[in-house]
Amino acid sequence: IDYQEEHLLRKGVIRRIFKRRLLLTLSEENIAENIIKDIIRSGHLKNNSVPESKIDEIKNIINHFKFLHNGTEELDDWLTNIATSAIEETLFPPTSELLLAELMFFSIKNHLEITNQTISEEDITMQLYIGVQRALLRVDNNQLNYRLFQSIYPNWHNHNEAECQETAQNIPKIKNKIERQLRHPLAPYFFNLCNRYNTIFYLIGDLKEATHSTENFESMLQSSQHLEESTKEQYQKRYGRERKRLNRLAFFSVISFLLSKIAIALGLEIPIDVYLTHNFSWLSTIVNLAFPPFLILIITSSIKMPSDKNFKLVIAGINYVLFEETNHTYALKMARPKNTISQIFLRLFYASTIIVVFYELFKILLALHFSIANMAGFALFTSLVAATGVKIKNRARELSLEEEKSSVPLFLLDVIAMPFVTIGRLAITGLAQFNILVILANLII
Repeated sequence: IDYQEEHLLRKGVIRRIFKRRLLLTLSEENIAENIIKDIIRSGHLKNNSVPESKIDEIKNIINHFKFLHNGTEELDDWLTNIATSAIEETLFPPTSELLLAELMFFSIKNHLEITNQTISEEDITMQLYIGVQRALLRVDNNQLNYRLFQSIYPNWHNHNEAECQETAQNIPKIKNKIERQLRHPLAPYFFNLCNRYNTIFYLIGDLKEATHSTENFESMLQSSQHLEESTKEQYQKRYGRERKRLNRLAFFSVISFLLSKIAIALGLEIPIDVYLTHNFSWLSTIVNLAFPPFLILIITSSIKMPSDKNFKLVIAGINYVLFEETNHTYALKMARPKNTISQIFLRLFYASTIIVVFYELFKILLALHFSIANMAGFALFTSLVAATGVKIKNRARELSLEEEKSSVPLFLLDVIAMPFVTIGRLAITGLAQFNILVILANLII
């Protein structure tokens, strides 16, 4: 099961409620109110916490969604996701988060230095905006679609009929423009840059929240010692929260893989071995069941949190942001564009690595008398573990501003792990398309 942030789980609930109400509600008069009540019943919204004026705001969103939907039936899912995100942000306005994202955007934009690539100013602005949203606010593509759409039509849910008609005509073009930016080949560079520095802005947000008022915050900035002491306190709190989150994520990953592997073994692998191939082995079954959770346990236990010297980098980064007179740059060094021969060579290298790694794996498993069903299950779950392990490792590095040291053993380990990570990511993406799995997971959680 792919790990998701809490607000993404909430958005998924709102999307299902929204689609169900559109499908089942006969009277359109109370649909907005019923959607809000369903969200309250789901536990994602406290009772008596929303003013009744929100009903009219949700009603406006739904009415404009229906108008746009009627004009562009082929964009059903895209518009549904736009409306879902609009409903969520109306009920859970992310005011502080968006202000923090704005601070991060302009802080980096004003000191950004790009090398090795030529990129238009519009693409820089869009990619930096997307990178900040993904790295700082942890939004998914649906929320990004909405926020980029809203930046073009900020008042779309209050448009009159003529304006809605114009918007409906432009939606296919706007969707293509947004999706081009979401698939931009240089997007990973901007995300990695923002992801490296997001801790600085998280802590600025923590400092602002801890001081409770603008006056106290400004007073703290007057004393470098007070700022450093307060930052260290918030840093240690965030460090503790991240450590607990990492341990929790690791624990549930182990349980998830163990239960999933048992279910697959009982439902598919053992029946195939017993009734079709007649090649059942207790040894291969036990190894197959135990290895994925054991591997994720090894990966998570080997992950290290940032060292003590990381705090000095953090406090320096905060000073760069809060005191603009400090001279600094955010360096974005991109790989030089590869020629056709280099691209062909790299693809052949990746393809041959995948073939060699899985060939050697299957040779080892055959020597251990694994059946075809067991080998397929072992390869799939090892790949899922590898992809999950990389994700957990990246989460653990979020607090760190230290440069990651490279070495020959680490490079070789990456080369061997790469095929498993690639297959695992594809499998996770594919499994996420089965809504029944997501619904069951959300219900259990």
